[in-house]
Amino acid sequence: MVKQDLLTQSKGIPVLRNSLLSLLLIFLFSSFGHGQTQIVCNDQVQVSLDGDCQAVIRPDMILEGPLLQYAPPFRIKISGSGILNNNTNAPIVTSPGNYTVTVTNSTGNSCWGNMKVEDKLGPVVDCACPRGNTDPLCELLCTDEAGFFAGTYTDYPKPEAEDACTSVTTTFHDEVVVHGVNGCGGKTIYRTWVYTDAFGNKNESCVSEYRILPADLDDVDLSTPYNTPQLTCGADVSMTGVFNFYKAKLYAQYLPSYLALVPGTYSTAAKAEQAANAAATAEAYRYAYPTINGKPINGNVCNLLAAKADTEIPVCNASCSNSKKVIRLWTVLDWCSSGTRTFTQIIKATDEEAPTVSAPDVTVSVDPWSCTANFLMPLPDVLHDNCDANPTYRVEVPFGVSVKYDAPSKRYLVTGAPKGSHTFTYIATDCCGHEGRYEVEVNVVDRTAPVAIAKQNIVISLTTGGENDGIAKIFANSVDNGSYDSCTPIHIELRREDNPNRDNDGCGYTGNKTYNADGHPNDGSSNPTKADYDPDNGQYVKFCCDDITNTEGATPYGIVKVWMRVWDDGDMNGEFGTAGDNYNETWVDVRVEDKLTPQIVCPPNVTIDCDDDRNDLTVTGKARAFSNCLDLETEYTDRNFLTTCNVGYIERTWRIKSKPTIICTQYVYLRNVGGEFDENDIDWPADVTTDCANDAAQQKPTWTAGPCDLIGLSLKSDTFYFEGNACMKILNKWSVINWCTYDPNDTESDGYFSHVQVVKIIDQQKPVLASCADRMFEIDDHGDADGDGNRCETKNLMLTMTATDQGQCASDWLKWIVFVDLWGDGTNDYEYSSFLPSTDVNFNDSNGNGIKDRYVAPTGQGGEVKVTIPEDITGSMSNHKVTWKVVDGCGNVTSCTQNFMVVDKKKPTPYCLNISSALMKNGQVELWAVDFNIGSFDNCTSKNNLTYTFNEASPVPSKINTTHYFKANGQNATEAEYNAGNAQKWLPATKSSGMIFNCDDLPSVDVKMTVWDEKGNYDFCVVTLELADNQGACGQQLTTTVSGKLLTNAGQSVSNAEIILDNGVKEMLQTTLSETTGNFNFAAAKMHYNYAVSGKKIDDYLNGVSTLDLVLIQRHLLDLNKLTSPFDVIAADINSDSKVTASDLTELRKLILGIYNVLPTNDSWRFVNSATPFVNASNPFPFNEKLTIDNLSHAMINQDFIAVKVGDVNGSAIGNLNDKATDARSTVVLNAENVSLKANEVQAITFDADIDAVYGMQFTLKINNADLGDIYVGNTKLPETNIAKISDNTYTISWNDVIAINGKQMLTINVAPKANANVADVISISSDKVSAELYAGESLNTGKLSLRFANADHAANFELYQNEPNPFADKTSISFNLPEAGEATLKVFDVNGKIVYTNKGSFGKGINTFTLSKNDLNTRGVMIYQVECGANTATKKMIGLE
Repeated sequence: MVKQDLLTQSKGIPVLRNSLLSLLLIFLFSSFGHGQTQIVCNDQVQVSLDGDCQAVIRPDMILEGPLLQYAPPFRIKISGSGILNNNTNAPIVTSPGNYTVTVTNSTGNSCWGNMKVEDKLGPVVDCACPRGNTDPLCELLCTDEAGFFAGTYTDYPKPEAEDACTSVTTTFHDEVVVHGVNGCGGKTIYRTWVYTDAFGNKNESCVSEYRILPADLDDVDLSTPYNTPQLTCGADVSMTGVFNFYKAKLYAQYLPSYLALVPGTYSTAAKAEQAANAAATAEAYRYAYPTINGKPINGNVCNLLAAKADTEIPVCNASCSNSKKVIRLWTVLDWCSSGTRTFTQIIKATDEEAPTVSAPDVTVSVDPWSCTANFLMPLPDVLHDNCDANPTYRVEVPFGVSVKYDAPSKRYLVTGAPKGSHTFTYIATDCCGHEGRYEVEVNVVDRTAPVAIAKQNIVISLTTGGENDGIAKIFANSVDNGSYDSCTPIHIELRREDNPNRDNDGCGYTGNKTYNADGHPNDGSSNPTKADYDPDNGQYVKFCCDDITNTEGATPYGIVKVWMRVWDDGDMNGEFGTAGDNYNETWVDVRVEDKLTPQIVCPPNVTIDCDDDRNDLTVTGKARAFSNCLDLETEYTDRNFLTTCNVGYIERTWRIKSKPTIICTQYVYLRNVGGEFDENDIDWPADVTTDCANDAAQQKPTWTAGPCDLIGLSLKSDTFYFEGNACMKILNKWSVINWCTYDPNDTESDGYFSHVQVVKIIDQQKPVLASCADRMFEIDDHGDADGDGNRCETKNLMLTMTATDQGQCASDWLKWIVFVDLWGDGTNDYEYSSFLPSTDVNFNDSNGNGIKDRYVAPTGQGGEVKVTIPEDITGSMSNHKVTWKVVDGCGNVTSCTQNFMVVDKKKPTPYCLNISSALMKNGQVELWAVDFNIGSFDNCTSKNNLTYTFNEASPVPSKINTTHYFKANGQNATEAEYNAGNAQKWLPATKSSGMIFNCDDLPSVDVKMTVWDEKGNYDFCVVTLELADNQGACGQQLTTTVSGKLLTNAGQSVSNAEIILDNGVKEMLQTTLSETTGNFNFAAAKMHYNYAVSGKKIDDYLNGVSTLDLVLIQRHLLDLNKLTSPFDVIAADINSDSKVTASDLTELRKLILGIYNVLPTNDSWRFVNSATPFVNASNPFPFNEKLTIDNLSHAMINQDFIAVKVGDVNGSAIGNLNDKATDARSTVVLNAENVSLKANEVQAITFDADIDAVYGMQFTLKINNADLGDIYVGNTKLPETNIAKISDNTYTISWNDVIAINGKQMLTINVAPKANANVADVISISSDKVSAELYAGESLNTGKLSLRFANADHAANFELYQNEPNPFADKTSISFNLPEAGEATLKVFDVNGKIVYTNKGSFGKGINTFTLSKNDLNTRGVMIYQVECGANTATKKMIGLE
């Protein structure tokens, strides 16, 4: 580079430069022989790009001096991008800029320099419309002049410019030459175009010549305005009024088709709206003004002016001032040529619509006497005309009915309307004579009850109805005395008045107390099994003997009240008692008498077998006595004419007990069958040896005898017992006698047979003793019954044992031998035996075995043997023994030996007192457990040997005789723990432990004074230690206030939450409920305690919870839209596991669907310490749900919590009943055709809605008389986890997804009806269990769901539906059904008939919707809306809320 600098400096000094070059050449040539050749480069080389924006860089442009001296060939490398053929001999630069160029020679040596590349060429221009051109394309219309200069008109030839390196900017300046006076010869415009590239290079060589010619009245582009524009009556007929009217109308027509081109022709809806507005504006001008080249002549346009003259003609009569025709004469003046053109335009602003009238349907009743109705027709609830402020109306009536105007009521009076349904027509007329008609249904019904007339003094006599049963019936026609109705035939029914004191069973006839079974008052049931079953439908009532309550002379009688109900056929359906029928009632007293004489009828004569029971009246028959109301019984006497074997006949005389003179006779004949009986017909039982399992007595003689043989059997048994009822022999002597042949007075008589059977009973099974396990007895001195003062002994200890003898042959009684070894030394001290005489009740040695003995009674099966020890047994740990032996009746023996002990297991009896003490200056006091004792005692341990501790703690056992510190159950402790009040100190000399109490125990503390005996038994009593701080060591025991507030994160107060103030002392626990303001207050919290404040609320789990929360939680989990508030994350933790996972979605959906009433693992609300800092808002766990107060020393206010409603992540919960929820939801209607469904066939019902981007929905689904199949949301089948069956026909549905669906085929429900039905009869949705709503749009707007079914039968008809919601606050939807695609117009009227809103559009076949917002309407309250499509028009009401 030194060489380069020298060369650069020498450029200004030629002599020096030449000298240096010579020196360099000498140096260079001298270096050829030394390897590399030196090389020198120029610096700051400047290069200009060519017309193609390229520059070829050669070595000579860079190297200094002749090239041969630098050892060619060369390679050139240029820094930067966009270099072509770089690192070659001729690289190409393609863009301006600063570059570094390195040149390398053949020896590898190189040098470098800086190079600046510039663009010095201006853009290349192809000029259009040059000066002097005659091109007609360069001639402009005068109407385009303003747009030409403003730049809004661009449809003319323009130059084209381009630059190879950069973009080109265009500017221009104009020179205007006006020809003729006021430009009547036209204008020439010379426009100079200036094109500039990015580097400032310009091209100003192009000048275009444009010519503007004046307008010509004969030009075809001069257009007259459209003739006969049709405006509404009262409209502004000025040019501006006509323009505005048609612009609005056309824009409403054009907009839907323009919006249909988005995306595509138009990128956005806004651009499509702009295009629709421009098209409507251009076309509207054609109705209002003459136009030239499509531009309205509404001022000085080019060289033209337009003027008009109007003539108004009334269309109807003088009162219809709003309806008129305007004849408008237009004159267009060319002020250059003074020429004119005239034309006529007729504008109509007329009433083309009939007035609207509507009235409610009417139901009236007939006159009571003429069976026709006279009534006033209601005033129209709608009487409106778009032009006439006071339309009139009249009423047309059916043939034969009269009507006249009633001036006082300002209504129409109808007379003579016959019963039935009639169509009356309201006809409204406006001032132009247009008539609107509205038909109302007038139902003339019969609501007048018939006249009921009954006979009086009816007498009825009972007749015979069976055994002891007098009955009678009276029919309705026997009671009626000419009842009638003015309109229809009548029907009569009877019932008896209920009198439980006389006939509580209605004479045994359930129909007596009821008219019929039609469900009216005093009707019964049609079910024969019911107590109020009515079988006769009121045709009659029955009477019986229960109705006889009095006697008049010899005639028994009674009075029964009978009610008669008279029906008319009010609804004329041929049936009486249906919903539209009327009835009246009356009653009559019926005298019931009994006058029949009793009778008796014998059963027929009968023949029976001799072995039949002749006294069995079911075989022989029974006489029947017939009397109405007396309590008659029959009896009989027999005269027997029978042989010994019961063969012959019986004469049976029947009589009535109460009337013995009334008799009848019956004969009963007995017959014999079979031969003579002898011993060969007898099988005797064999001798047996058995045990008790097989009862020998079961083996009896059997024989074969004739039916009339009288065979007798007797048994005489002699039993020989060895012991009890076991091990015995039985001699059974069996005797069989046939009494038909045996004569006991004849020793040689036939018919007597006998046999002796021997039965031997044995037993080999031993008895079984109960458990012989060792036993321990607690000392029981029976209140020192022996008076020796020793309570540590057991007196009269009773030992017991039970035994059973097993098997079927078990003995009834068991005998015992019991030995007692009282001191466990192997010597039996006492014996108890059942084998001793029962009189041996004293201990002696009766059996001479050297053991004191006495009698003990045998026991029965499972019975308990009891032996009482005669000595007192002192409490000790010594073993005693008892040996039990049990013997059954056959000598089988079982024995066992049992150990037993008598020990002290009784707890001491503590007696203690509450004491008071004072803390020392150090805030402590040392007290001893024995200080609280006032006479505790024990049965075995003396008072002096009882020991005392606190709180059921015991000293360390190994240190019982030394002073030490302990805690709990014998654990070592330190002195420091003792001084802190957390341990006890044991002093053997005092047999008591001590404990230190301090300020923490103020003002009182409960302790357990625990008493121990020598056996380690203990008990305690709870005492209260009252402590005083007289020396002020702890401060005064005062109270103060703890208060705060519960607010949600959005600032909403939460009431009725339980707030807990806890200092760890159960008795001092305080709770309160938060107020409606969310405030809570503990006014008397004791000071100088440590407290924890917390909240709890577990009611109303579904408050604020919906499927929308599932949508938000799911988006959070998928990182689509994270929950940013820590409190929302806490609310999303449904299962309270300190994280938000898919499990929380599952648990929350179960709550929404009603599977859960409460969350299994979480509360309804959580209350977070308001001072809790959240380092990570997306992971706030764990969080603090308590406020802690250490040593409460002053009032603590603002102890606030943030209330979090679990499951409510969108903040819709209501924390306070005073906070009213506002419902701003719009209604989304799910539409489906109300098609017919066939029974037992699964059919899919698809619902569409006018909505897009639905992310979730929920509702309560009811399926009536059908089975529910699969449910699809969009094209996806809904899983079972999204559906819950609440009852037989009720389901809850909850669905959400991160992928939105649109309203087309949004919901599909498969059902299988159990009977033929329409869809609307089977499917309905509601908010009964789950609120019916959906969530749509990126803002997840909530909409209320409802269903609408278009009748399939009327699919070809036009139909207008009620707006939803109604009333509405913000938005409402008006839906209508079109039988074919076409245009529809919506008009909204206020109560005065004024049009407040109009909209028009093109719609497809089927259900379509207009959507209105409150901003569309300038009125509120009751409004009328009308939809018109072709010849179809329908009107309904709606209400807008303020």
